[in-house]
Amino acid sequence: MLRSPVDVFTGRQISTAKYMRAKTMTNENAVFRSVWVLSIFACFFALISVSSLVQKSPTYDEPLHLFAGYSYLKWGELPG
Repeated sequence: MLRSPVDVFTGRQISTAKYMRAKTMTNENAVFRSVWVLSIFACFFALISVSSLVQKSPTYDEPLHLFAGYSYLKWGELPG
């Protein structure tokens, strides 16, 4: 036979419906908290990725080389 859940603080038995409602609310809060924390980490990762791309990319100066190559082909001399 199943026993009713017991309230931890008072030691009294509580109804199964009340117990399930409390358990569901706790699970919903845990899911909300997990989604919130993961979204913060995703935003932080995106920020770090973009800043790293701008600062450490091996091709950050590629547009300058393209312009220099174009000017050499068109006018026969390198800029600067």
